[in-house]
Order: sequence, then structure tokens, then C-alpha cells
Amino acid sequence: MTNLKKWLNSHFIVPILLLIGHALALSVILSFFIYTSLRPVPFNDYLAPKVRDYPQVTSLVVTLIGTMIGSFISYLFCHSVCYAVNIHLIERGMSLRSLSALIKIATGSPILGHGDSLWAYVALGVALALLAQPAALTAILTPTSVTLTYPITGQELDLTNSAAFNILGPPLTTYGINASTQPGDVQYSLCYTHYTVTPSVISSGEMGARAALSLPSFFSFNNYSYVGKTNGVLPANLVPMSNIIPPKDKPYTFLPANARIEESSRLRGLGANYTMTQQGYQPKVTCRRATDDVTVTIQNDASITASVTCPNDRAEITVPYTDNQSSLFAIDCAVGPDIPSEEYEIHLKGDGPLYGSIDYTCKVNSDVVVLDVHYGSTQTLFNSSGLDILNFTSSSSQRIPVPRLAYEAVSIFVRQVMYSQGSVNTVGNIALAFDAMNNGDSGSDLLKIWVRLHIALVDIHSVDMLLYQESYLESSLQFASTLIRTNLTSSNSSVLNITQKYPDLPVRTMNGTYRVQTLGWSQSSDLTHRAIFAAPMTLVLFSMLVTLVTFIRSLINQHIINGDVYFTSTDAIHLIAATSSGTVQVKPDYRHGGIFNDAGIWVRLDSNNGGPLHFEAGMKEKHTGLDSTELYPLNSATTATN
Repeated sequence: MTNLKKWLNSHFIVPILLLIGHALALSVILSFFIYTSLRPVPFNDYLAPKVRDYPQVTSLVVTLIGTMIGSFISYLFCHSVCYAVNIHLIERGMSLRSLSALIKIATGSPILGHGDSLWAYVALGVALALLAQPAALTAILTPTSVTLTYPITGQELDLTNSAAFNILGPPLTTYGINASTQPGDVQYSLCYTHYTVTPSVISSGEMGARAALSLPSFFSFNNYSYVGKTNGVLPANLVPMSNIIPPKDKPYTFLPANARIEESSRLRGLGANYTMTQQGYQPKVTCRRATDDVTVTIQNDASITASVTCPNDRAEITVPYTDNQSSLFAIDCAVGPDIPSEEYEIHLKGDGPLYGSIDYTCKVNSDVVVLDVHYGSTQTLFNSSGLDILNFTSSSSQRIPVPRLAYEAVSIFVRQVMYSQGSVNTVGNIALAFDAMNNGDSGSDLLKIWVRLHIALVDIHSVDMLLYQESYLESSLQFASTLIRTNLTSSNSSVLNITQKYPDLPVRTMNGTYRVQTLGWSQSSDLTHRAIFAAPMTLVLFSMLVTLVTFIRSLINQHIINGDVYFTSTDAIHLIAATSSGTVQVKPDYRHGGIFNDAGIWVRLDSNNGGPLHFEAGMKEKHTGLDSTELYPLNSATTATN
């Protein structure tokens, strides 16, 4: 029972309660900071929109919580300093100057007008820390943008493996203006090339040319939008997708989902995007002016034929002809003995009043590369929240030639130029516009308007017009690759993938990352943010250390006074009462003999054999060499603490 009463004495209860309070504050703020630094803590799908939509309320709540925690830490700091001061007053005493300084430090007040005192700088540091800690706590509690990542895996056809093209059969080389004889209607039965692909081929080339002009360019196909050009990529769709260009006999063609997110349970968040590593087609296209490669002849006033001598053979194209018709011909030649070839030359030859100046030869290759494809939202542009806009980043992967892909892509482009032919040619109009920009003659009033628009946006003296022809052709070929992938992957069943129907087709694994943007707690790596957080941590650790050291020292010295030691040194009434009897005479000059007068006045807490605690004050002479615990007796200047 005696031991219990001993430990229930305020000599033990006060420091123990202070240590418990410090430990609680330290564990809460440090655990929160470390945990949110190691991994983000997102808000749920109900709370995140509320926090986003009501920023003022969020700031008010966070500031209130930060201020409450900061006030609790300040309270602990004040009482820790008071406890240390009390124990020191009981054991040894201290000068009135030090006691006054410690009172100001405990309350967070600066000591003004004493620049030569160390206490002034300590008080300044403590005051700044006490002022900064609410801001620091508010900063770490303020919600911020949080990005959650989930792995994505999927499969796509590996076009670098020649077996991927087995479904197409052998290459077909016979072309004519009659759509019913085109290989596109045989090999690409899922797309009626004549009626539906031609506008997309033309649009894809135009968007690529606009991108080369640094103009806004979005090409849309199969519910996806591409920035500039498709890069020959088939979208990694996470859900089954309806094909918007189905054949007439099968209007419900689907692209089955070919990618999935590994984790089933995830937050929807406030927005999302994902990145996949996929195969793409990036042919190198180089164009030059040609004047004598292609020969154009009119036959029987009913047809017109363009012919060119290829390295292996002679190629020609014949289209119907009427008077004053403007025609554009596209003829491809394999560069090399093999068909399909790794490289092709595409001859673009114009004829008639509009296109007579168009005469280009462009060489293209068959390089397939691996790209990082970013899928984002077009909500700010088209009021759509779907992840349906694709942007591309080239990787440093090896360029692999795929001859059959180049053959099919070039064939599609050549056929679309033929399908565009009427009294004028749609592709020819676009090519003429770029040519007119270079030559300064548009050929028609309508084209002059189109040309003036581009001249107004681009300085024609600072650009190479061949670049735009190359961009048009490159984008068209890349879309042809996307079309090929679409047709090879499409199925007439929403649940059956073409690789399930043809299990021997080679596939490659796609990997990616799905990102969800939301709000939550996550600590920044910015040094300023972490430096501010040092304010509350320093206060807690310092006051905890002061309390612990003082408590241990009091136990070792066993200098325990019977009486109430729960004395708050910030209560100035005790000091006033201790000096009110006139026994302590402070000299008129504040400094005498190099010593501050208040530094020569020492005070100590004492008890008369178990009575109430009271102050004893006295003068300490420096030259006597007396220990600081020895005070000259005065006329019992005391005050009770109760």
C-alpha cells in the first residue's frame, strides 16, 4: 500500500501522464506520415467526389483537425517545460533570469530586447516551431491527388510471325476498278472496302498531314480516337467492342476484349487511363519528285492506263476515262526479287487539268516496332468519359521487317486511290493542295481557298512540302495496318476471339499499367514539405526527452518533497508574492559589474517539513564560490502553492 501511494503521488503521476500523452501524439502523427509516405491512402468512391466538389469545407475541416492536434502538442510541451522547471527549482534552484526565460519558452513567447542571451534564440526557435506546427499538420492532412496502379495483361497477334497471315491466303496481285474483283472483298470480308474503308483511309492520311503541320488532328475509327495517326496499332480494349464498319451480311461484328486488369476489386476514382506495350507499324517513307517513271496513255477515248517498269515486271492500272477528266494513279512495285518484299515503291502520277503536276515516287519499308500506347479520356474535348483516345510513345525496340504486312498495307492504299476516282480524285485533291502550297498555284478556286488556309498557318518557305506527302502516305499505311489487325482479330461472336477460333495463330503478350486518379493522403517527396513537418516532430521529441530525463534524474536523486508539486511555473503570482515583502532589492541599474541583476537573484521551491511548497529567494554572490543550491537567507519571502 505504501508503494502504491508513492506511485500515485503527483511526483510520479504528472511525468507518466506527460510521457503517455507524448507517446500517443508521436505514434499518431509519425505513423500517419510514414504510412502515407510509403503508399497512398485513397478515399473511397463516395468520399472522393465530395472532397473534390467542396474544397472550402475540406480545407476548414483539415485546418480544424490540424489546429486541434497542434494545440494538444503545444499543451504537452508547455507542461513538460513546467515540470522540468519545477524539479530543477526543487533540487537546485535557478536564477530569476533563467526562470523568466523558461516561462516565456513554455508559453511560446519570444524574448525581446535580449539579443546577447542564449535564451532569446531558444525562445525564438520554439516560437517559430509552435507557429509552424499547425501549418505542417494541416499540410500532411490535406487531401491530394493520388494515383493507383494495377497491372494489365493481354494478347495480340504477333505480326512478326508469318503464320499470322495464313488466314488471308496467298497474296493477290490483280487489281481493277471493278470493286467486285478486288482482293479486299475476299481477304477483308469483314469490311466492305469500297463503301466504308475509303473515307477512313483518306481521313487517316489527312490527319497525319495535319499533325505534320502542327495542327489539331484526331483520327477516329471503331470507337477510338488517335492523336495524329494510328501507328498500325489495334486498341487493347478492356471490354468487347462493336465494330462500326460491319459487312452488310454480318452487321453485328465484335472485337472481343483482348486485355484485362489483374485485380478485380479496385476503385473507380475520379478518372483513369492506362498504358500498354503493343506492336505497331512504322514504315519509313521517303518521297522524291519523279518525271519519267510512269507513262500515261489514253486508249479508245474510254479508258486511261498508267504503266511503270518495276524491277521484276511491268505494272499498270487502267481506269475509265471521260473528256477533261483529272485522274490520279497509284502503282506499287516491289523492291527486290521476292513478293512480298521488305520494301516497296509507290508511284503517284497525276493526269488532266488538275493533277498534271503530281508526280512522286515514294519508297516505304515494312518495319514493325513495339510502342508504348497511352489510353486516355476525351472528356474535355468530346464530353466522353471513355478511355478512347490513343497517344503513342516510341520505344527503343528493334525494328523488324514484315514483308506481308507492307504488301497488304500498300495494296489497301493503292486500291483506295482507285476507288476515289471519279471526274476528280479525292486523294488527288489532297495531294494537289500540298503540291500547290509548294508551287503557289492551286489550280481551282475551291482549292485556292483550301491552300490559302494552310499558307496562313504555315510559312511555306520554312518547310519541306515532301514532308507532308510522306506524312499522308505514312498515316494511310499505318491505318491499313490497323485495318488488317482489326480484320484478323474480329469475330462474329462477342465472346469468341479469333485466336480461339484459330488456335494456331501466333500471339504475343501485352503488358501495361492501369492508373486510377482519385483523392487521398499521400506525402510529397518535396523537401520543403518534409522540412515543415519537422516542427511538430521536434516539439514532441524534445518535450518528451525533457520529461523523461527530468523524471529519471528525480528518481536517482530521490529529492522528493512532501507536498503538492503540481506547480505551474507560468503562474507569476508566486514570483510576485515572493518579492512583495521588500526583502529582495533589485538595483536601479539593470546591469552591474558585468552581471545582470536578475541573474544574481536565485529562487528555489522548498517545503517546511511537509508543509505547502513555497518560494525561497536570495542573492548569490559570484565571488564566494558557493554552490548554486546555497542561498543567502532573507526574511522568509515565501508563498504557498495551494
